[in-house]
Amino acid sequence: MKNLKSLSDFKKEIKGKKISRTSMMAISGGRRVIRPTTRSDNGAADSVLYTYDEDNHLLSTECWSGC
Repeated sequence: MKNLKSLSDFKKEIKGKKISRTSMMAISGGRRVIRPTTRSDNGAADSVLYTYDEDNHLLSTECWSGC
C-alpha cells in the first residue's frame, strides 16, 4: 500500500474498493485499521476506522460505513 499521509488520501485510495471485514490497512509511520463492529440495538454491522500512531497508541476512531 502506498504511504498515505492523510485521512483524505486514505479514503481516496480505497474508495470503491471492496474492503473485507478482516482487512487491515497499514500506512508507514502509523496505521489505520478498519474493523467491523456490531450495534447492539439492531445487530447491524458497522465498519469503524481506527487510527494509530507509530507507538500503537489509538489516535482516533471514525465511523466508516453503515452508521
